[in-house]
Amino acid sequence: MLNFRTSFFLGVIFIMLLNSCNNDEINNLQNTVFSLDERVSSLELQVEKLKKLVDQINSMEKLIKNLDILRENHAKELENFSKKIKDIENEVVESKENVVLLEGKLKTLNEQLNIFMKQNKIYEGALVVDSSTSDSELQSFFEEGYEVILGGLKIDNPKIKDLKYLKKLTTVGNFLSITNTSFQNLEGLESLAVIVGDFLIMDNEHLSNLKGLNALNKVLGRIVISLNKSLISLEGLENLVLVKSTTLYDDSDSQMFAIDGNVKLSSFCALTNLFKNNGFDLDVGGVDSYYVEGNLFNPSYNNLKDEVCSK
Repeated sequence: MLNFRTSFFLGVIFIMLLNSCNNDEINNLQNTVFSLDERVSSLELQVEKLKKLVDQINSMEKLIKNLDILRENHAKELENFSKKIKDIENEVVESKENVVLLEGKLKTLNEQLNIFMKQNKIYEGALVVDSSTSDSELQSFFEEGYEVILGGLKIDNPKIKDLKYLKKLTTVGNFLSITNTSFQNLEGLESLAVIVGDFLIMDNEHLSNLKGLNALNKVLGRIVISLNKSLISLEGLENLVLVKSTTLYDDSDSQMFAIDGNVKLSSFCALTNLFKNNGFDLDVGGVDSYYVEGNLFNPSYNNLKDEVCSK
C-alpha cells in the first residue's frame, strides 16, 4: 500500500501531466485559429483584388465598346482587344491564374490600349465647352491633336467666338450638342465626318446656316435642329448621306429627324443627297420619326425625296 507521501507526489505529477496536456491542446487550438485567421485575411485580400480586377475589366470593356465607332478603320485591333479582355475575364471566373498574374495581364492590356488611344488621337471622355471652360483648356485639347471624342461633345457657351480648337475633329461618339451659342455658322468643324449618337443644334440665336459641317456624312443617331431663330438654310449638310440609329427609343423620343421652330428657315436643299438616296428611311423609323414643323418652310418627307426643298 502506498503511503501518504508517495500518493501526494504521484498526485502532483498527475496534475502536472494533466496541465501539460491541456496546455498543448490549447496551444494547438490557438495555432489552428491563428492559421485560419491568416487564411481568412488572405482570402479577403484575394477577394478585394478580384473585385478591383472585375471593375477594371468592366471599365476596359466599356472603353472597347466605345471604340467600336472606329471599327471601320481599326477592326483588327479592336477585335484583338476584345478577345484579350474576354480571355482575362474567363480566367478570373474560372480561377485559372493567380491574382498577381491576372493583374499583370490586365496592366499590359491597359498599356496597349493607352498606346492605341494616343496613336489614334482619341479623347476618352466627354468634352464640355461651357462658361466654365477656359481658352487654355481648349488650346490644350487642340495641341494634343485629338481627332476622336468618345464620350460626347457639348458646346453651350454664348461667349465662345469660334470652333477653331476643334478643327482636327473627325469623329464624335455618344452625342454632339450645340446650344446657346453666338455662332453665325459652324466653321471650325470642317473635318467632322461622323457622329455616332444624337446630333442636336438648338437655341442658337445668331446661327444663319450650317457651313463648316461640309465633311459630315453620317449621323448614327437622331438629328434635331430646333429653335434657331436666325437660321435661314441648312447649307453645310450637302454631304450628309445617312441618318440612322440602332437604338430603340420610347414613344416620347421617336422623332429620329426633327427640324422645328426655326422661324426663318426656308431652304432644306442641302439635304437633297440624304433624301434622294434614301439616307433617312421612313420605313425604318415609321411615320412619326420625321417631324418638320414651325419653320418658314415645312416640306414633307416626299417633298424632300422629290427635291421640293425651298420656299
